[in-house]
Amino acid sequence: MTISRRRFLETVGLGAGAVALSVPGLGPRSTRRLVFAHVAGGWDTLLSLDPRDPQAFADADARRTGIELGWSRLAPGLPRGLVRPAGSDIVLGPMAAALARHCDEACVVNGISVAADDHVAAARAFVPAADGAVRLASIDDLAVHGDPVEVDAAASRRYRVRHARAGEAQAAMAARVLRDDLAPCLSIQLATGLDTHAEEWATVQPRRQIEAFEAVATLVDDLRREGSLDRTTVVVFSEFGRAARLNARGGRDHGRHASAVLIGAGVPHGRVVGGTGDGLRPLPVDPRSGRPVHAGGVSLTPERLWASVLAGAGVRCSALAAEPLGCLMA
Repeated sequence: MTISRRRFLETVGLGAGAVALSVPGLGPRSTRRLVFAHVAGGWDTLLSLDPRDPQAFADADARRTGIELGWSRLAPGLPRGLVRPAGSDIVLGPMAAALARHCDEACVVNGISVAADDHVAAARAFVPAADGAVRLASIDDLAVHGDPVEVDAAASRRYRVRHARAGEAQAAMAARVLRDDLAPCLSIQLATGLDTHAEEWATVQPRRQIEAFEAVATLVDDLRREGSLDRTTVVVFSEFGRAARLNARGGRDHGRHASAVLIGAGVPHGRVVGGTGDGLRPLPVDPRSGRPVHAGGVSLTPERLWASVLAGAGVRCSALAAEPLGCLMA
């Protein structure tokens, strides 16, 4: 069944004339596509985007270093080593290993300062640019006028879809929508349940991260194969990170820092922008190079991140009240 862009937008409630992103410049005539992929609950960045070398950050030295990896407490069978993709400055934690094959077209952003540490306030600050995006929450969202539009069996196998609302199902839907040019901006949720304050940190947190990164890596596989990655920007983020040290219950509390990964068009490739110091404290950066600096520099904030992503797509958004940073644009 062939779906028109108009019929799809009508189905998801935006109407025939709607622009999928509520900022000027990214309308039906734009060739740029944006995918906002949320990992909900607050991910542990030490497991993925902002890791530390366990040889230099032994848990026994946590009082001195201010950081406790806790990888020895992870459930049996889970990976524990750092991942160093060839030809890239990026170093990944074990749960983000699936991203390694796309680091040549990705930028990891660490040390984003988050003003609030509760989920609602942090999410509101972190995702203003996603307002108005077409939100895909279930395979059922691809039904048009009662006629189901399925993610085919091959895609279901490729994404390892477990059920219609799973993160990998939403990633598969995003690939279908982008392939058929049905909407310029999509919002998906790759994972939930990462608010791991207790011993579930050792099981739920790493497994949900693995699922999320595998889903987005498969989405990028599809975009690359179809030749559309050079006009698509994928932003993967969580509302905040988690504490640098484990608490008395064997979990991690909320942090005041965040990390994100930008993939595809309009962003630097093979680079890390920003960083964290003792206790995962966000460090100021040189706005041009993105390297952490000891004096001067600017803070990375959610607003500056989104302003930069949108500017890289040729869009200006005055509602963000932030200037884009050259280090986050290509």
